[in-house]
Order: sequence, then structure tokens, then C-alpha cells
Amino acid sequence: MSQVHTPLPNGTLCPQCGYDLGGLVAGRCPECGFDVSMIREVLHARREFQTKVAQSRFLRYAFNLMVPAAYAAAFVHGAKYEFSDSKMVLLMEAGIWLYCLLALSEFGGWVVSRCIAARDRRVVRSVWSMNNWVFHLPWLVSPIAFLFFAVARTMSAEIGLAIVIGFALWMIWLVGAVGVLLAVWSPRTHGQLSQLGVCVPARFHVVTWIVVSCIWFAVTVTAFFGIGWSFLLSDALFPTGWKID
Repeated sequence: MSQVHTPLPNGTLCPQCGYDLGGLVAGRCPECGFDVSMIREVLHARREFQTKVAQSRFLRYAFNLMVPAAYAAAFVHGAKYEFSDSKMVLLMEAGIWLYCLLALSEFGGWVVSRCIAARDRRVVRSVWSMNNWVFHLPWLVSPIAFLFFAVARTMSAEIGLAIVIGFALWMIWLVGAVGVLLAVWSPRTHGQLSQLGVCVPARFHVVTWIVVSCIWFAVTVTAFFGIGWSFLLSDALFPTGWKID
């Protein structure tokens, strides 16, 4: 026996063109020809996705707050041994924290969603928020560099060679992070938007990559300086051990 569907409620908009499909049971959108039966699947997928977003919101916000805070605190602990002006150090800490926080916030999702019809902007912001993890990748090289410098000190490594290797780690990690961005983040994001029935105009792709590039540049530059901060922190915690020719 075929399943009998109730008419779509008034205000149910076509994902493709925004036409009000209220009252329709089957068939196609009178405006663009979109299959009405797929509307129910899209609405179900959106409800499930929004539930998932709501359930993980606290953890995502806490993570995006704690990572910049830990990053700034590690820098200050090392930098205070190099800078005598404590006010300058505190200003740098606040600046780094706010800078990283802005890069990791949902501001980027708000910007790219402006390219989408108003009915789908919330969905776009949710997709952006759920895939925000990729912007953490560049500066994860900083704790890796710190561990390297700490081990190098205990082994009495030559300081110049250690610094060169530290920045080489940054370059290798950056290439790998870009690979994840292109191979995982991009198809995953676009696949979710398609599954959720979001009509994506051509300019959305352009704006998205502009915003992603700006955030990626900001986090990457911060991670670059993070190599130096890792060295300062290792210098503060392990004051002896370098072999200097």
C-alpha cells in the first residue's frame, strides 16, 4: 500500500526557488519543477541536523574559547622572560586571544550566509559552525614545536639547527592542513548544504573561499609566530641545554 502524505503546511518553501508549496501533497514545484516528495526528506534532514547542532553547541563554544586562551597564556609565559614591560605582555595576550577568537567564531558563517536566501541562512550558519574545526589545524603545530624544542634541549642539540627544524615543521604541517581543507572540509561542507536542500548561487563559492582564505591566513600567521613563542616557552621552562657553537 502506498504511503499517504498529508499536504505540506503553508509557508513550506521550495529549497530551489522559494515558492510557497503549502497545500501540495505530491508533484512538482509550479515555479521551478522541484520534486515535492523530496521536500519532506529535506525537512527531515534539516530537523535532524539542527538537533545535532544544538546538542553540540556548548562543547563547540567552549572549545573555541579555551584554545585561544591556552594559546595566549602559553605565549605570555614565554614572552614575559623576554619583555620587561608587563603591561605590554598583557596587551599582547589580550590581542592574541581576541584575534584568535574572532578567527574561530561564527562570524565567517554569518558573512557567507548573506549570499544565500534568507530562508536558508540559519542552515548555512549551522553547517559552518559544525565544520569550524578545520581552522584549528594550523596552530596545532605550536605545541608540537614546543615538544620538539623541549626534547632538543634535553639532548643538547645545536640551537640554530633546532630553530630551522622548528620552522620546517610549521611548513610541513601547514601543507598537510591545507590538504585537509581541500580534500575534506570543502566536499563535506558542500555535501551537507546539498543534502539539506540549500540553493547555492555561484557567488556563494567565491565569497566562501575569500572568507576561508582570510581566516586561514590569520590563523596561519598566528601559528607562524607560535613557533617563536614555543621556543620562548621552552627557553623559560628549560633555561639550559642548548649547544651553541
